[in-house]
Order: sequence, then structure tokens, then C-alpha cells
Amino acid sequence: MELSDLPDGVLAVVLDHVARGPDGISDVSRASCVNRYFRAMALDRQRRMRTLDVRSLGRRARHAVPHIARRCTSLRRVFCDRTNITDECVTALLTASALTLERLSLADCRHLRDLHGAWERADDKSPESPESPRWFGRLRELDISGSSWSPRALVALLRGARDSLTALNLASTHVSRGSVGHGDDFGEVAGAVLGCARLRRLNLGQPVDFVVPCLALKVFAPQNGPAADAPAANGARRPTPDGVFAALEELSFQRNAAVNDDVLARIAAECMNITRLDLRGTTVSREGIAAFATRSPCAPRLRSLLLGGCDSLDDAALAAVASRCGALLELDLSMHTLVGVGGIEALAEGCRALRRLRISRNAKVTAEALGRLAAGGALESLSAVRCARAGEEALRRKLGRFAGTCRIDVVGDDFAWTTSRG
Repeated sequence: MELSDLPDGVLAVVLDHVARGPDGISDVSRASCVNRYFRAMALDRQRRMRTLDVRSLGRRARHAVPHIARRCTSLRRVFCDRTNITDECVTALLTASALTLERLSLADCRHLRDLHGAWERADDKSPESPESPRWFGRLRELDISGSSWSPRALVALLRGARDSLTALNLASTHVSRGSVGHGDDFGEVAGAVLGCARLRRLNLGQPVDFVVPCLALKVFAPQNGPAADAPAANGARRPTPDGVFAALEELSFQRNAAVNDDVLARIAAECMNITRLDLRGTTVSREGIAAFATRSPCAPRLRSLLLGGCDSLDDAALAAVASRCGALLELDLSMHTLVGVGGIEALAEGCRALRRLRISRNAKVTAEALGRLAAGGALESLSAVRCARAGEEALRRKLGRFAGTCRIDVVGDDFAWTTSRG
């Protein structure tokens, strides 16, 4: 039987099955060449598509996306990670779906340079009538980690999504050559970030040059006195008490050396709802961490605190963290060489819900102390790589009946730690 003889309902089932295949849209494109019925249904399907994922296309994405954008005019989710799409491709997609887009992922797109800005209506300078929908007014998640961006394009996106954006990932990003003027300090971009009052997750980590550190300092610049409530001269709007700082729940500054005690003090003073804080590889001191734990209103709500590679905590600082952060489920103390038995005992007393602990390159912590911590019954994962007094045999002996329920790692990678959220 030829495909042209199949009823429309059967063809629809076949098309749905093909669209879910490993090559996705490319399979649909090939199938649409079979006959006119299939072609018409494929085109109609493309017009009604809500999710576009071209990650499997690889190098073919650059040629496929402009053609797809002409048909897919109501996309909600776009995933182009690690493809070779260009500025023209992204401009076509954003222009076609500017009013419906909810999630945009352009991570590690090495060919992006300077988006064309066909969506300038999203800029605050353009007048809008109350009835007209704002471009990108439904965008909730934006991930451009590892990619290049221009300040003008990013500001337009953020201003358009200021009432809807909940997640922004700028880790490892950089600015395209020639798009930054002399003396530009990213104040306008920082102002656009601060204008996103519903932002819940923000990643400003893993910098490759000066861009991410500079932006982090601008967004979390210390405020001093009444003048801090006024708009900054560089265009960065200061947040209000019910603005972006009050909404933030997850913050990541991994390996961002610009993040210091002043930035942490600003977070402690104004971020009331933080539940996950990643400070790995920053320049925050043990005094700064102890002050954060002692003074921050969000400390009792913290579920994940990652401190690997920071200035080493001592037992007193860890005791301060343990006394205030009783809801912790995940704690990274890798390369904290000053932590000893007293600190682990304070942790066992104050953080009874702790599920995942990482402590590496430590010569003071003993298997007995870690065994007492595991006796609470909640510990699920313990990483003790290169801990001279906590070998695997000793750990399993001291953990006793908890050894079977707790994953013990003494030989893994003590620099990279992939976490799972509890």
C-alpha cells in the first residue's frame, strides 16, 4: 500500500511518531517530500509546533533553522545548544516567536557574535500601548552560557522579559568583539538584570574573561546610604525591597574571583529567600562566610551551600554555619584543610538533615567523626577524597549499619562535583 492511500488519521499518527524520532525535525522534513498529503500535514504540524530542538542536527542546524523559522511562528521552547547556528538563525527564530517564546537555550553556540536586534520593540525606549503584548513578555528561562552576546541584544531581551523571566544563566559568557565601547562597565546590562523582578535563578560563574566578573560586581554592588535608592548614573536601577533580590532562590558564582566579602554581605542583607548558594572558587573569606551564616535571614532556609576552594573554614566558622543552617541538604567543604573533628561534630549536631557532604584534601577529619555524622541517618553521599585519616575501610567500619545506605567515594575527582538537587 502506498502512503498516498492511507487515511489522513493514519498519516497523522505516522507523522507524530516520526516527529518524536532521534532526528526530529529533519525526519519530518524528509517525510514531507513523500506526497502532497504528507507535505500539507507536515507544514501544518510545523505551524503548530511548540518545541524546537535542533541539538541533534549539529552542523546542519545553520542551514535548517532559517527554513524552520519561516514555518514555526508560535514556538514556546527553543533548544540550540552546541550547534553552529549563527546570528541570522537566532534573529529569525526570535522574530517569528517573540510573542510566544517561554524558554530559550543557546548554550555553547560558538558562532554567535552580535544578534541583529530585529526585536527593538522590546526596548523600554520604544512606546507601547497597554493593549499591545510586549515582545518576549512570556520568556521565563534564558540560557546563553558559554556563548557570546552583545549588550544591546541582551538588554532588549531582558527588558522585554522583565515581568516573566525566572532563570538566567550567563556562566562562561563573553562579549562579541567590537560590541563594547571604551569605558563600558555593563551598567545598562546590570540594570536590565535588576529589572527582572521575578528572577529566581541566576548563574554568574565560570568566567572566561572580565565580562562575568564585571557584571557580577555591577549587579551586587554595595549600597551606601540614602543615595543608594536613587538610579545609578550608569543606568543600573537599584532594586527595591520587593525586587530581584527578594525573589532570588538560587545563586551561582563558581570560580568567579570578583565575588568577595562585600558581595556576600549584600546578598546576606537583601536576598531573603536564597536556598542554593554556590561560592566555589571565589575569594570569600572564612570571616565573610561566618558573618553570612550569622546575620543573613536566608541562612535557615539554605538547602545547598557549596564552598569548595574558598578560604578554608576553621572549626569555629563551620560551627557558626552549622548552628544557623540547620536545613542544609548539601554541603561542599572540599580543600578546607583547617576543618577538624570539632567542626564535623558541630555539623552532626546542627545539620541533622544533611544528605550530601564533600570534604577532600583534609588531614584532620577522622573516620570516627564522619561516622558520628552519618549516625543521624540522613547522609546519602560522602566524598572524602585524599583525606589521610578517613580511608574507605575505616569509613565503612565506623559508619557501621549506615555504610549500606551511604555512598562513599574516596577515589573520585576532588575538583569537579556534579550535584543533584534534593
